[in-house]
Amino acid sequence: GISGTTGTFTGELLVTSTGYIAQDGGTSYLGNTIVNYDTDTDLTIQPRTTTYDLLLNPSGTGNIGIGTSTPNHKLSVTLADETTAHFGNSEYGEDEWSGISLGYRNSGDTNNVKTKIVQEGIADGNARGHLHFLVDTAANNNSAAMADSKMMIHGTSGNIGIGTTNPTSLLYVSGGSAGVFNTTLNNGTSGGWGTLIKGGLNSGDYTLELRNENDTQLFKMMADAS
Repeated sequence: GISGTTGTFTGELLVTSTGYIAQDGGTSYLGNTIVNYDTDTDLTIQPRTTTYDLLLNPSGTGNIGIGTSTPNHKLSVTLADETTAHFGNSEYGEDEWSGISLGYRNSGDTNNVKTKIVQEGIADGNARGHLHFLVDTAANNNSAAMADSKMMIHGTSGNIGIGTTNPTSLLYVSGGSAGVFNTTLNNGTSGGWGTLIKGGLNSGDYTLELRNENDTQLFKMMADAS
């Protein structure tokens, strides 16, 4: 039910713990959630104190729609052309990052969030930032952090880095062991596999090989520091 009289209300509407909506009669009225429709026609719904959470459809049996009256997913957002749904924070300084997380959700805490897509600020005064794909591969309860960046796009150069957060060329790949880097290419047809190997046991030595799916060497080029 709705507490109060019918008609036009101004100010705050309070949703009590017993399920009633009431007009805020003053500081002596204690409610849990504020529903505020202000003079600028904005509708604000927020917990009355910061210790409360705001739950939307906690039963999980229906869908939530933003910009649509027919949501087909748990959260359906319909946007106008050339508009976005934005995730971020109010700061863009160096080492400040925010974004979205994917995968398993731990209902008890924020652990075990192994995959994130985030922007890292660079404090350049223009709100530019690096785009990171964070993947925590460790078998533990930790969540992905900036140290888990496996691939990124540099915010000022546009270079793509895999295994590095400072790509100095359009595509910079770093990794491997004992000075050897391996990558596999496949054109989708039978016999189309190949392995490109670059590196060497000594810092000044380089080897470039091409092998097929049977590890048969097709091409090899070597160079040393001299």
